[in-house]
Amino acid sequence: MRIGIVGGGVIARLAMEHIRKGDLGDAQAVAIAGRSIASKGRPLAEEFGVPFVIGLEAMMATKPEVVMEAASHDAVREYGEPVLARGISFIALSGGALCDDALRERLERTAAQHRAFLY
Repeated sequence: MRIGIVGGGVIARLAMEHIRKGDLGDAQAVAIAGRSIASKGRPLAEEFGVPFVIGLEAMMATKPEVVMEAASHDAVREYGEPVLARGISFIALSGGALCDDALRERLERTAAQHRAFLY
């Protein structure tokens, strides 16, 4: 499975460590995305030998099968709907963002319409 990761903090590092150890089966990270070249994701990507990208379109160019958000509520808002609309599954680790009923309903609707999974 091709995984794109949004964010470069503790959770992203943990995911990368599990991928490296093979704990996630055939999962491979195809990119780590950040907002700018100064993102914490850049050194993490370098450490794990994964491309660092800036923004949604650059992430989509790596052809992930699933995108895991490990950044912030804002990242759920920025990435969730456009990722799901492309038929790509989305894992929102900043689950508090889904307390926003309107956002959660949009994400659920988009996932259903495009046959993608929202976790």
